[in-house]
Amino acid sequence: MRRLALLASLPVALALGVAACSSDPSPAPVTATDAGADQGSPPVPEAGVPDGGDAGGPQVPIPDAKSIEFAAKSKLPAGDSIVFNDWNSQPNAVWAIKPDGTAPTEIFRARRVWAMGASRSGNAIAFSSEDPFAEQRYGITISDAIQQTWIYDDATQAVRFSGIGNVNDECHHFAPGDTALWVCRRYDFANGGANKGWRLGRMDPTTFAFTFETPEEAAGKYVLAPQVTPDGKTLYYYRIEVTPPNTQTYTIVKRALPSGAPEVVRDKAGRLALSPDGQTMAYVDYGAGRAVMVARVDGTGTPVKITNAEGSRLTFSPDGTQVAYLADDKAANCQHIDVVAADGSTAATPVRVHDCAKAKDFITQLAWIRR
Repeated sequence: MRRLALLASLPVALALGVAACSSDPSPAPVTATDAGADQGSPPVPEAGVPDGGDAGGPQVPIPDAKSIEFAAKSKLPAGDSIVFNDWNSQPNAVWAIKPDGTAPTEIFRARRVWAMGASRSGNAIAFSSEDPFAEQRYGITISDAIQQTWIYDDATQAVRFSGIGNVNDECHHFAPGDTALWVCRRYDFANGGANKGWRLGRMDPTTFAFTFETPEEAAGKYVLAPQVTPDGKTLYYYRIEVTPPNTQTYTIVKRALPSGAPEVVRDKAGRLALSPDGQTMAYVDYGAGRAVMVARVDGTGTPVKITNAEGSRLTFSPDGTQVAYLADDKAANCQHIDVVAADGSTAATPVRVHDCAKAKDFITQLAWIRR
C-alpha cells in the first residue's frame, strides 16, 4: 500500500515537510534510547538483536541495515549537489545531481525513504525508513505507518539507527553546529491509522535521546518544517489548521529558543525554508495564488515573488542566491526539480534541472549541499 493511503483522511499537503542542513554527525555504535519517548528513556537492544516485544510477547528483531535493505552505492560528490530521493525505485534510491542537472550519482538505497534532510557539510543524510517489524511489535499492518530515523554517514557509507518506537519522523533538520537533529513527529499509531502528531522535537544525533519541543496539538492542528537560525537562537516553523470539511489555514511562526512563546510571522503562508545566513525565508504564499515568495525574516522590505507556480520542498543554494523546489506535474503524477534565482530576477523562467516524467521517478524530498 502506498504511504499516501495512510493520510487518506487528511489533506495531501500535510504529508509535506522541508529538508534542511547542518554539519556531519560522528559515527557511533548502533544503540539508542527509545525514539518514541522523551529524553531519559532506557536504552533499547542493539540493532539486529531480538527484544521481548512491547508487551512481553514473542521476541521481535530490532531493525538494522540489512532489514531496511540498505545498500551503499557511491559517495557524495565534491562541490554543489542537489540531493533527492526516488520513491518509485525499490528499495528507494537517494541521488545527487549537479545544480545544472548533470552528473547523476546514486548514493544509497533503503526501504521506503520518504523523509530526509542533508547536513550542511554534505557529509551526512538523516532519513526515515519503514520499520519492517511494525506488525510483530505493534500489530500495525498499514504500510509506512512506523518510520524511525536513521543517519547515513558518507565517510563510512554506513547507517546508524535512532531506536525502536511507535513513531513516524519527517522534516529532518540539523541545528547549527550539529548540536541537535529536529524532526516533526507523529506517534502512538493504531492499526486503523489513528495517531498523535505532528509535534516538533529534537534528538541528540549521537545518542538519539529525544525531547518534544512543542505541545500536543488539538485535532486538526499540525506543526511542520522546523528551521533553526544559524545563531541557534530562533526556531521557525509553520502551522496548519484544518477546519472541516477541508479548509486549511497556513501560518508561519517563530519562537525564541529554548522556550520562548510562539509568535506569528506570516499569515496565509507555509512550507518555509530559511536561507543559509538566516536573513531571508522562502515560502509558499497561500494568499497570492500559492506563489513562492522570498522575504526578509525581520519583516522589512517587500516580499519578492520568485515563481508563480506552487512549489514544495524549498531549499536555498549554499550561497543563498538560488532556490530549488519541487514543481508538481499532475498529468505525470510526479514532481520535477526546478531552480530559480532567489532575488526574483528569473521569476518567469525557472530552470528545470530534473524532469520526473522522463526519469520516471517520484521525488518527495530535496536538499542542496556543498562539499
